[in-house]
Amino acid sequence: MLQSLVSLRRIEKYLDGGEVKAIPSLDRQEKRIALQSCTLTWPQDRSMMSTAPSIAPTPKQKFVLTDLTLNFPQGELTLVCGKLGSGKTLLLLSLLGETDVLAGQLSCPRSPPDSLVSFAENAVITKDEWVVQGSTAYVPQTAWLRNASIRGVFLLSVYLKKSHFG
Repeated sequence: MLQSLVSLRRIEKYLDGGEVKAIPSLDRQEKRIALQSCTLTWPQDRSMMSTAPSIAPTPKQKFVLTDLTLNFPQGELTLVCGKLGSGKTLLLLSLLGETDVLAGQLSCPRSPPDSLVSFAENAVITKDEWVVQGSTAYVPQTAWLRNASIRGVFLLSVYLKKSHFG
């Protein structure tokens, strides 16, 4: 019964979540990626407004990026760099529509779920033309060095190479 209750709460949380807006086709979207006087914050979990005793309250001080004005050049590589906790992930997830925009204007094309499939069906992808115009991808960083020294990782990689390829 306890497992059923946990499952039901998860289903309830999912069903109480906000609706996802339909994404128009790529040819009907603006290709520009820009922020004009944007104030961004992590999304508030609106389903946590219930009075269930096991749910922790939302913190009073939320991380907010204020008054951002950025224009990303089309067809160019843009790097987002900064210290730990400076808001890089918040900025990138905002471009994907995964955060709350409290003020300002944010424009970024959103990839329809079938955009890559329809592109692959209608085109021959060459080595030099692998970028799909108007499509968006996000690949989060993952720490590759965990609780080990560089020397230890090197020795492990040498061992693995010898055992699999030698």
